[in-house]
Amino acid sequence: MHPTTADEIQRGRDGWHRWEWESPTDLFNFATRDGFALQRNRKGHNRVLADMHLRQMRPDSSFYGGHTVESLREALITPRPSILETIEAIADRITTAAPIAGRPRRRIRHFREYGSELDPIAHLCRLPNGWSEAQREPAPASLVRIGVNLSISAKRKPHELLYRGAAALALADRYAAAGYSVEIVAFDTAANLGHDRRNAQRFNHLLQYIIIKSAGKPLDVSALATALCDVGFIRGLMMTASARLAPVKICDLFGSEAPLPDADRSGFHYILDTDIRTEAAALAAVNRASTDLDRATA
Repeated sequence: MHPTTADEIQRGRDGWHRWEWESPTDLFNFATRDGFALQRNRKGHNRVLADMHLRQMRPDSSFYGGHTVESLREALITPRPSILETIEAIADRITTAAPIAGRPRRRIRHFREYGSELDPIAHLCRLPNGWSEAQREPAPASLVRIGVNLSISAKRKPHELLYRGAAALALADRYAAAGYSVEIVAFDTAANLGHDRRNAQRFNHLLQYIIIKSAGKPLDVSALATALCDVGFIRGLMMTASARLAPVKICDLFGSEAPLPDADRSGFHYILDTDIRTEAAALAAVNRASTDLDRATA
């Protein structure tokens, strides 16, 4: 679903506007919609800026990870092997993180037409399912929501995203193996996006969400790789989308990176934020996960 008017974009009391994409494909289709922007004026600054942004995506541009629009479309289906291999190698090296205990298993008695024990009350009442059998079954899985901040300023190196993605993979692997249901949400925080000071209070910060892994679904590394680790996704799609979403003139630098607003942090058990730019930082984040999760789910 794509917004058609600025009024559809939720604005919080904290000054942040929020929009959630249904899927990476949904985001791609909106960001690459040539000649469109919610900003309506004669010059069409945001529309021109977004279209120019896409035209600058070339194989020789390291800013976009060497992507063109078409190669980025392909990467959403089949990630680059180099990125897959790198994040899996980093995630493997992060396995020194503190282990997480498995979820408890409970003994549950099932009544059937056959089994190991006949219930006397059921027998007297001539119930057909009077036989029972005790089995050990896992308790319902607790949900763990992991947020990954993809925001990366122009001065940052593209490879810094690899460590956030690898940390997310390591955390998801550990919690899933321990019996938790894991959801991974990527987001882009663009602060100070508005260029016109007269409209600064009306539209100044933009937060975009997208669910990369839904709860209950198996972990697919290929689905995570491009969205979380390929700089072309954030710079080529989410930044371009921010220009098309903003109803006021935005700055040419597409705002600045920022941590997740306080109002949104309570929805996550763990957040991999913009301060994770190295393998050491990713390792430290995963090692803190056990303590942080215990506190969040207590």
